[in-house]
Amino acid sequence: MSHKFIDSLKFFDRDNISHQKLLKLRTVVVANLDLMILKTASKAILPIYKWLTALVDYHNIKNTLDPKKKDLKEAEDTLAQVHYPSDIHTMADFFFFLFSFFFVVVVIGQCHFCDYETRYDVG
Repeated sequence: MSHKFIDSLKFFDRDNISHQKLLKLRTVVVANLDLMILKTASKAILPIYKWLTALVDYHNIKNTLDPKKKDLKEAEDTLAQVHYPSDIHTMADFFFFLFSFFFVVVVIGQCHFCDYETRYDVG
């Protein structure tokens, strides 16, 4: 087999396949061909068929994960905008900050981070 062909498979740009080509590949892969028949037909066809199946599976997973990656990025950006006091360095400090905030808001009834007072009956 030609080294150019093998290199073209190794370095194939799987992220930039046109939608029409991907639809054609799906029809071939979804056909659920009998692998034993493919194996007896040619030594090369079975690995190529498995490669094409993996390529279609990759795109199915990628299409599922891309919107979730976008949502994760937006959530991370939102989280990065939250400003905690600068003395929070560990998880213990963070939980102490949350407990202190809870104590101030619920028990004392004064929220210094907000522009309003909150009153709760704890007793």
